[in-house]
Amino acid sequence: MDEIINGIQQIGIGVVDVKKVFNWYRKHLGFDILLFEDEAVASLMTKYTNGNAEKREAYLSLNMTGGGGLEIWQFKDRIPSKPRYPIQFGDLGIYAMKIRCKNLNEIHSYLRGIKVSHLSEINHVYRSNFYFSDPFGNRVQIVEDHYVFCNESSKNGGVQGAVIGVSDMETSLKFYSSMLGYSIVAYDAIETADEISKGKFRRAVISQERKLVGGFGELLGPTQLELIQVLERKPIKIFENRLWGDLGYIHLCFDVSGMSSIREKGKQNNYPFP
Repeated sequence: MDEIINGIQQIGIGVVDVKKVFNWYRKHLGFDILLFEDEAVASLMTKYTNGNAEKREAYLSLNMTGGGGLEIWQFKDRIPSKPRYPIQFGDLGIYAMKIRCKNLNEIHSYLRGIKVSHLSEINHVYRSNFYFSDPFGNRVQIVEDHYVFCNESSKNGGVQGAVIGVSDMETSLKFYSSMLGYSIVAYDAIETADEISKGKFRRAVISQERKLVGGFGELLGPTQLELIQVLERKPIKIFENRLWGDLGYIHLCFDVSGMSSIREKGKQNNYPFP
């Protein structure tokens, strides 16, 4: 075995109040397994926090229906900053997390009932989905997907992937295919403005073959990345002039087997690890 990308272990979210965010996702989207609660100094992330080892508190919560977890991350000694400008569809970085759901109409009605903000209608292009914003300003996409690890009664599962704004689609497709095995292009098209976007854009949905799965792969399930390149404006960097750990989606973490092989592959393909 050289290396295996077993799935998406978690998506990281920078927040103001870690307990409040955990409780909302526990109550409304079934992330009710608290895998860890930890307070420590993020000494390995100083490259992304202006050289300072910042103290933080973090929760990792899971939905056992199947899918990645949420690492909810809060600075302890500084107030996290929000984006300078409102985040637009296709801006560079993680625009939204994708959560799997086997009954889209049921959860759409539930979220409408609790009055979440910016709830879109269900879009049936490629795979049925819709967007909403959680109470903390994070965009979430609910995607129709029938994978179940356990707890079949849950109305939704865990994290399936992410919607990522990119500057160059071809370069990005090559990276995710060569480095992480996302070699299946399930959808790739130029689309026009809708209730989410404000101009023409290219959208590509990519996934893995998953011929072999190790680690926590069965729990995490199949994953999907959605790459967005806007074509009629210049996108901004979501975390420009901000720190890792500030408000919003701060990272996408993969469960892997064979890290040394992945490190060597990155070096050979001109994607060296920091």
